[in-house]
Amino acid sequence: MKNSKALGIDIGGTKSKVGIVGSAGEIFDSFTIYQKPHIKPAELFSDIAKRIKERGWEYGPCGIAMAGTIEHPSGRLIFSPNLCWENVDILSYASVFSKKNIYVENDANAAAWGAYCVEFQKKARDLVCITLGTGVGAGLVLEGRIYRGVSGCAGEVGHITIDPRGTKCNCGNRGCMETFIGAKYL
Repeated sequence: MKNSKALGIDIGGTKSKVGIVGSAGEIFDSFTIYQKPHIKPAELFSDIAKRIKERGWEYGPCGIAMAGTIEHPSGRLIFSPNLCWENVDILSYASVFSKKNIYVENDANAAAWGAYCVEFQKKARDLVCITLGTGVGAGLVLEGRIYRGVSGCAGEVGHITIDPRGTKCNCGNRGCMETFIGAKYL
């Protein structure tokens, strides 16, 4: 492979982490962007591209993990409650820093896949990874493959209703698990 380093981007509800990583999970360099609420996709991706250029990073493929429902294989973000983004062509925005080999995945699924490949070295057949941050998610690896379910939302435990009369969640429902244990509610 010409360049064994990859660009990894984790877009969360309150901050985005960007780094150059190796195939064994090693991080060579990274930075964090603390984004303002309701930031627009163009603004965030432009900021990421600017900082990558300033660092002079060279890399091959690019993986983008983000909170929300991702349509596969198009990489289109259907909805991200904590970013307030809906129907966003992530691949189009990501073209400012990479022209090919861009992969977009739900952040909890990406975390589960990373744990499966790096931490468990693909020795576990099935895996559940719970993610806690601005939101609450879960990624599933079943029989050695990411399991997304029919609608692409398998593992979205943060939006299970715990109390129908509870606090209104960013997703529009009331009393979601996320409103009890998500970072902004704690």
